[in-house]
Parts: sequence; C-alpha cells; structure tokens
Amino acid sequence: MTANHSNSRIERLLKRYGKETSPARWDFFTGYRPLVRYRMNRQMEKILDLIKKGSQGKSGLAMLDVGCGTGRYLDRFLSLGKIARKVTGVDISETMLEEARKNTNGQAILIQADAENLPFEDNTFDVVTGSYLFENLNGPEDNPKKVFQEMYRVTKEGGQIIFTVETWYLVPNLISYVLSFFRRKTPLNFYDVKKIKELTEGAKPWSRKIYGLSLSTVFFPCARAPQFGVKLIEKIDNKLEKIIPRFGAQLIVEIKK
Repeated sequence: MTANHSNSRIERLLKRYGKETSPARWDFFTGYRPLVRYRMNRQMEKILDLIKKGSQGKSGLAMLDVGCGTGRYLDRFLSLGKIARKVTGVDISETMLEEARKNTNGQAILIQADAENLPFEDNTFDVVTGSYLFENLNGPEDNPKKVFQEMYRVTKEGGQIIFTVETWYLVPNLISYVLSFFRRKTPLNFYDVKKIKELTEGAKPWSRKIYGLSLSTVFFPCARAPQFGVKLIEKIDNKLEKIIPRFGAQLIVEIKK
C-alpha cells in the first residue's frame, strides 16, 4: 500500500466515523454508565489475567494495542510493571491519540495508523490486543480479516493475540442491529463463535481459546443499572462463566502463535 493511498484511506475513515472518534463521547459513555463500566472492567481484568498467565513469569514483553482509543487499556498494561517492557498503541484518530498521551502520562508509544496496514516488521510484539475493534469494522471498505492477519503478522512466534468482540446474544445489540435498517445506518459487526473461527482462519485451531464474559448482562437491556444491581450481576457472572464458558455479552479470543 502506497503512502498516498494509506493517507487517503485514513482521511476517509476519519470522515466516516465522525463522532465515534470523539474522546469525550467515548469516555462519557464508558465512565458514567455502571453496567458498561462493569463490563469493561471485567473484560480488562480477564485480558490482564491472560497476559500474566501467557508470560509464564517472563518480563520485558513488547505489547501492542490496536485501536487503542483514549489509552485506558494501555494505562492498565503499563501497570503490569516489569512484565511490560514496551507498550505501543495505534489508532486511526490523532484526536484519540492526544487523549491517550494524557492518560498514559507519555509512557506509551503512540502512532496514528491504519489497522489494515500496521507499520511494524513481522514478529515484533509478544502480545497484541484489540478491544472494541472488530465490531466497529463495519464499513464497506473495512476488512476485519485483514486486520486480524496484520495483528497475527506482527506477533512473535510463541506470542499472544487477544481481542474482544460484542455478541449477538446481548439484547440491546440485537435491538440495535434491527433498528439500524430502519435508520439506514450500518449495524455494528457483532460476532458469535462461528464468525470468530472464520475471522481467525489461518491460525492454528488448537491455539484458539474463546471465553464468554458478562453472561447475565445479556438479559439487561439498560446500561444504567444501579450500583447494587451491578454487584448482584457480578456474583451471578462469577458462577455462570464457569458453567457456560463460551457465551456472554462479550467474547474474548486468545490465540497463541
């Protein structure tokens, strides 16, 4: 891909996403709705747990977050201390990256880049992550498989690729998908296990693990649940995730290269 073509694609994507690239809008949505915040925190704790287990006691890992947004996840990666030697984030929006610089106190390497054309050599990172990434690759010119292939390419042999997806199982997602046709908007790209397998075609099947998260929130259409309700949901999820491991409002995919 030539530099001019890459730049023009970035310009088109920024124009198309518009308000979706607003840091204030993103942080408001994720910070002030208890159920949404609960799901994000649960997701992050699971990702950190997978990274710690995957590191097998090693330190000095090179980590990359694709579609890093305002850097909330990068900040948590930095909190891993010696485990994380170098933390890098890429995003299509320079506005998001500016906010990420503040949230990470300048400790992360931040690069504006297209996820379909990552500016790194093969086998560069020990851990590559992507949260709230694939469901937003829903435009006519987006190629989610190409994004996964790029994430896989820049991951070292023996490294981890960890990403999350929203599922069809969540009631508000299903409602949103149906309403999008009436509103003439492109629906988010929701996933299930079958679609994940298609997305990650090329990875060794035995290396792929899928974990369900926030099962009980599947049945809660309201993101503004009271705090005491969130505590109850957490207790239910702790039990359900052991019983139904590949079902939930979100799925986390872990792949070993």
